[in-house]
Amino acid sequence: MRALPEAARIGVRFPGPLTTSLLLLALCTLRTVGAVEPRLAVAFYPDDRLIYYKGDGGTSKRVETVEFWTTGRPPLRNRMIGSLVVSVQSLESKQPLSLDDTKWQPLVEAAVAHAVLTMNDDAAVPLFRSGSPQRLEWTYRVVKYVAADESPDTPVEFDEPVRDADGHLAPNGGTIVSIQFRSAPDLKKYLHGHGSGHVLVHFCVGVDGALTDQPKIIASTNPRLDDAVIRMINEAKLLPGTISGRPIKSCKDLTVTFRD
Repeated sequence: MRALPEAARIGVRFPGPLTTSLLLLALCTLRTVGAVEPRLAVAFYPDDRLIYYKGDGGTSKRVETVEFWTTGRPPLRNRMIGSLVVSVQSLESKQPLSLDDTKWQPLVEAAVAHAVLTMNDDAAVPLFRSGSPQRLEWTYRVVKYVAADESPDTPVEFDEPVRDADGHLAPNGGTIVSIQFRSAPDLKKYLHGHGSGHVLVHFCVGVDGALTDQPKIIASTNPRLDDAVIRMINEAKLLPGTISGRPIKSCKDLTVTFRD
C-alpha cells in the first residue's frame, strides 16, 4: 500500500465484494453562492499487477510537477500504479452539474496532481469522464517512469492512444457513454407469471455490440425472474459503450424491474 498523509486518509470506499484496497484520498467542498456546496472526492484504486507500458508520445502539460498526457501516451517506459477517480457530487436536485462547465477541469487536475505527488509518482493519463446532473466523474491512470533495468524480463505493452476517424491523435479523457439497447426490451415477453421483483445483472459487450461472456446475476429480489433476465440480455440487440464516439469494450450493471 502506498503511503499517504494521515490527514488525507479520511475514509474507505468499497466498490464491490472482496475489494479491500481502495482509499479515499481527499474530500473537500466547492463554494457556490446561494446553494448547498457540491463535494469533490478523489479515490485511488491501486493495481498490484506488474504492468509496464510504452507509447509513441503525444502532447502533455504539467500541473505542479506532474505530467498530464492530453493526447497520446508516454514514450518512456512506465509502470501502472493504479487509477484515480475524481468525483463531484451535487447535494441538491436544484443544483445540476455539467461536464461542460469549465470550472471543474482545473479543480480536478489540481486534485489529481496533489494525489500523484503524495504517492511520489510521475504522470497521469486521462482515460474517460462521465456525468449526470447529480454526479460527475473523471478517471485517470497513474504511472511512474522507470528505468530499463527494473524487472527487465517483464514484457512492455504498447500503450495504444486514442485516435479519431482519420487516424490522428484525439484528446484523452473523452466522455464515456455506457452500453445501450438498440430498442427497449418488451419485459412482458419474459415475465411469464413469475411475479414482480428487481434483478441486478452484470454483462460485458465488445466493440461490435456482441456479448463477450454470459450475463451474471448480482442480486435479485425474486429468483424466479433470474433466468428471464439472462435470456432477455442474451436476446437483446446492444450498442457498445463509447468514449468520445469511439466504440470500446465495456461492462454494465443493469437493474431490471418486473411488475405484474
